[in-house]
Amino acid sequence: MIYKTILTSKGTTTIPKEIRDHLGVKPGMLISFTKNPSTGEYTLKRAQTIKEIRQANKLALEKAKTSHKNYVSGVGYDMHVAQEFSGK
Repeated sequence: MIYKTILTSKGTTTIPKEIRDHLGVKPGMLISFTKNPSTGEYTLKRAQTIKEIRQANKLALEKAKTSHKNYVSGVGYDMHVAQEFSGK
């Protein structure tokens, strides 16, 4: 679907409701525009909210609590690496 909007003299425009809903953007949220160097097209994205960042950090900390159990060092390290990269 193609959406059209008017750019004001101050450089502002309205993002169509369907796109705002899809992105989950609300008034006051940060939006970024990223240029694809190969095509010259821009991508519109919204920044993560504080709540989303906190949730991601919580998940990372939970993962970190158990990641040490998979840590291998010393004599078993070479065997561990060989198994990881051989797919066994």
